Amino acid sequence: EVLRDDFISTLAPRDTQGGVAYQSGFLFVSAEGGLEIYDVRNTHGGAGGAAPILVSRTPGLYYRRLAVNGNILAGLYPISDFPCIPESDLNCRNKIDLYSIANLSAPARMFSIDSRGTATLGWNDIAWANGFLYATGPLATYGFDVSNPSHPFTVVVINVGGHFLSTHHT
Repeated sequence: EVLRDDFISTLAPRDTQGGVAYQSGFLFVSAEGGLEIYDVRNTHGGAGGAAPILVSRTPGLYYRRLAVNGNILAGLYPISDFPCIPESDLNCRNKIDLYSIANLSAPARMFSIDSRGTATLGWNDIAWANGFLYATGPLATYGFDVSNPSHPFTVVVINVGGHFLSTHHT
């Protein structure tokens, strides 16, 4: 039963494969319209609930995977969705972009983790677990310490690749 149906009129155009993440009452959405952040803390069914409020929109940031932890948002466009074949094209690589979301009105890119020079052929998915950012690709899964997001470093390489990651906590 739908108690309330809010139309988010400020939602930019998007496809059905855009990335979504949620943390502490804020919804992070990315697709063709860019990266959008919505305040959904007062959105609830019944009387007194408010529609989601657009906090910011940053055009040009198109990710199909988003993961958020504290003041860091990670965005990724998976290598499996690229039009090139990483096994036969050395220039077919992707990266994980790290953003500071300390100011939700103005996300700021701090660093990118490039798949070039890694044991995998590109990144397919990202997820936070136990304070570390994990990324998987066709040939390997990496764990990164991003406690200093301007200088993340590898803490573990697992020589098992994957397409999706899942965790029950951050």
